[in-house]
Amino acid sequence: MSDELTGEERIRGRSSDPNRIDIDDFDEVVYWSRSLRATPEELRLAVATVGPFVERVCEFIGRS
Repeated sequence: MSDELTGEERIRGRSSDPNRIDIDDFDEVVYWSRSLRATPEELRLAVATVGPFVERVCEFIGRS
């Protein structure tokens, strides 16, 4: 198995759990804010309210 990043990991620039948003990682905040068409503040509020799981954050923000 290669250590090279592929797919979404390459887009996000790192390898992490694709089902969770690391709100302390600037690159992830930028990625998810753009992806969900939300401000970083809206994203932080969503994570603080429903937790870091992408599915829950999407539902909270109203995006799929």
